[in-house]
Amino acid sequence: MAWRSDFAQQFMAVVEFYVGGKVTKLRALEALRLFVTEVHDAEKYFDRNNAWRITHEGTILAMAEAVMKKNGNLVRKAMGGHAKSMAKLRKLLVDESEKRIEIEDAEKAIKSEIGRLKDDTRRDLS
Repeated sequence: MAWRSDFAQQFMAVVEFYVGGKVTKLRALEALRLFVTEVHDAEKYFDRNNAWRITHEGTILAMAEAVMKKNGNLVRKAMGGHAKSMAKLRKLLVDESEKRIEIEDAEKAIKSEIGRLKDDTRRDLS
């Protein structure tokens, strides 16, 4: 019975961290999967694993730029409107952040960087 109480308490802590925007959905689900077999203190778990959500827009954009520099072919396809390439770039950014960037934030950053690159290309052509 104590296990259920501990699990319920930590489950709610994870939910509160997610709803409060402190962790991503992917990290919250990962923690809950782990807690099913062994209950941990949620806050200590996220601290120990450096799993808190990255929300600083500048940090996210810098990481997006780095991912895009490593994946030129995907960037060219994405600039041409290839949706699967955009999705791959988004996934690469989420993976690069170790799931600390929310999917929606990754999508926004990739679109922003693609837009910036398109603008730079247009300026270079004029």
